[in-house]
Amino acid sequence: MNSNPSHVVRVEELAPATIEIVIAQIEASTTGDHLVYRESELDALWSLADMAVRRSEPGAVALRDLLWSAHDLVGEGRREAAVAELRRLIAELKRQEVT
Repeated sequence: MNSNPSHVVRVEELAPATIEIVIAQIEASTTGDHLVYRESELDALWSLADMAVRRSEPGAVALRDLLWSAHDLVGEGRREAAVAELRRLIAELKRQEVT
């Protein structure tokens, strides 16, 4: 995937495919401005997870917590750690699909 870190990802669903796009954007980001864009994408994903928490969906709290952690890590400039959290999030989403 060829990512343009100046492009803000349109986040419409909390799904592995969307998170993979955000991961690619994080990996391509090289400036503070880019990281602010990534934080906004993670904010949107967090909002979707928070809505799932409010609907009492199983496992939603863990998803929301992973997104909060990834958001903070991006804000600290710790891109690799943020990507690791997002990969855990993808694994959790896929695990929930199976159960």
